Amino acid sequence: MTETMKAAVVTAEGVKVQQAPRPVPGPEQVLVRVRAAGLNRADLGVAAGHAHGRMGGAGTILGLEFAGEVAAVGAGVVGIKPGDRVMCAGSGGYAEYAVADMGRVQPVPDRNMSWEEAATLPIALATMHDALISNGRLAKGEAVLILGASSGVGLMGMQIAKYMGAGMVIGTSTHAERRGKLKEFGADHAVNTNDADWADQVLALTNGRGVEVVIDQVYAHSSDQHPWFLESRQSRDNPRADWYVWADARPDGSPPSNWQSVFYGPAWTWDARRRQYYMHNFLPEQPQLNLHNPQVQQALLDTAEFWLKLGVDGFRLDALNFGFHNPELTDNPVREGLGGARPHEFQCHVYNMSQPELIPFAEKLRALMDRYGATFTVAEVGGEDPTREMQLITAGDSRLNTAYNFDFL
Repeated sequence: MTETMKAAVVTAEGVKVQQAPRPVPGPEQVLVRVRAAGLNRADLGVAAGHAHGRMGGAGTILGLEFAGEVAAVGAGVVGIKPGDRVMCAGSGGYAEYAVADMGRVQPVPDRNMSWEEAATLPIALATMHDALISNGRLAKGEAVLILGASSGVGLMGMQIAKYMGAGMVIGTSTHAERRGKLKEFGADHAVNTNDADWADQVLALTNGRGVEVVIDQVYAHSSDQHPWFLESRQSRDNPRADWYVWADARPDGSPPSNWQSVFYGPAWTWDARRRQYYMHNFLPEQPQLNLHNPQVQQALLDTAEFWLKLGVDGFRLDALNFGFHNPELTDNPVREGLGGARPHEFQCHVYNMSQPELIPFAEKLRALMDRYGATFTVAEVGGEDPTREMQLITAGDSRLNTAYNFDFL
């Protein structure tokens, strides 16, 4: 093997195929001669100049999923040898060679499976196996409900559930044509969640037993098409004017603070109707809810109770510690040393997130959950010191049950 290879590399002028150093596997890594690579949505974002976790910026080789033959293995790798046909989740798959951790390498199960088919499977397969089998502990005969079943991971989830012996697989989709095809992928029944009585339909299909469900809740932001935001942006004095984080421009017209969004650019977008900026820690299409407003907190708790009354077993709380911001809009301090692949990484994020008011809100949510018995909460926590925050938000019996951070996965 030569020391260089062809690869699709992110540059200042866009993605270019050029020569790059051939990677060397670490002690527990596998080097793969790539035969096919999948197109993951995150790859499109990185190609456009954004970041995906720690991946992104000039010099990045695209490709999160790939398949091929094992070319070499690290000294600590077991159960995998050169020549094996494998599919992998890793990075740098849009190249002649790529490396993956041995725990994210799976054998291609059938020699009749093409490289192209194999390259589409690793992330969806691992995600839904973990959700249904490793963590969900699906037992034969149980009913499974897959929300958003026409997505890639949804289709995979239904097939895994059927293969592992689920007694009933229910898939949902709001798209009529896609809903009509769900039975081809393992669904016994297809449900439209736009129907007002869809939960009652699920209860009827399961003879009143329902299914064990954990619902994903997003409390830090909403869609910019949500009725709350559409009303909020109408004026500065409507009933929901203060339900989102709005602020006046600085005297020179620039945003009210230096806060940077996670994905790209400033965490502020100008709204000509209100003649103010609104905040968004993520995309401009995801405006930040103002959880300092008691009405907003109560609306979120009411939403949680709606699901609890339907019998859900708990909630995953997305990006929970982004829920509260510093009301003074104090500038974030500059991070020492060089920045990263995106402006977000040039700052220490101590004012746009991770505020102390989160703990009392978490305690309110836990008190509500406890009123409904056997419920469970798991919070996604990021930021400057996720370990400390996870410990705080799960301390004692009056806060959340558990929390996780993507850096630990």
